[in-house]
Amino acid sequence: MKSARSALVTAAGLVALVLFVGSTAAQVVGPDGHAPKAPEVAEAAVPPTVRLLIDAIDIPLTPDALARVGVTEAHATALAADPAAKRYTRVRAVAALGVLGTDSARRLVELMATADADPQIRIQAVVSLSRIWGADDRAEVVRFLTERLDDAPPRVDEAITRELARLHR
Repeated sequence: MKSARSALVTAAGLVALVLFVGSTAAQVVGPDGHAPKAPEVAEAAVPPTVRLLIDAIDIPLTPDALARVGVTEAHATALAADPAAKRYTRVRAVAALGVLGTDSARRLVELMATADADPQIRIQAVVSLSRIWGADDRAEVVRFLTERLDDAPPRVDEAITRELARLHR
């Protein structure tokens, strides 16, 4: 009974968040004007359990949580780059890419930080880049973020400034 109530509360919270945030048709665009999709990513079926974790508002995205549900980089990439996905789903998928922490995930997060049409996605990409890869590769992350200052919407510039200040503590 308790888990059914918890699931209902989570579902109600997701519905409220979706109604508040809305959806977006934004997508990541590469230098050629097309969304980058590797064949295995474009065809990656996202299992319902993965989608439930990514869409959850009350479950932190930790390495253990991602492993327990079986979230792969292909799943997170498919959700992050899906122009039909809800903004919240895309933001959480970008965060999941950071938690996965691979080199290819970093390249996608960097692309999303510079080229996604949705400023919220770009902000999450900046935060993920700074907080996940900034600890081990601070100089390169600082360089990357500094080069993007004044080249983004004001809210993204504010996020870059905050993350640069955090990296310099």
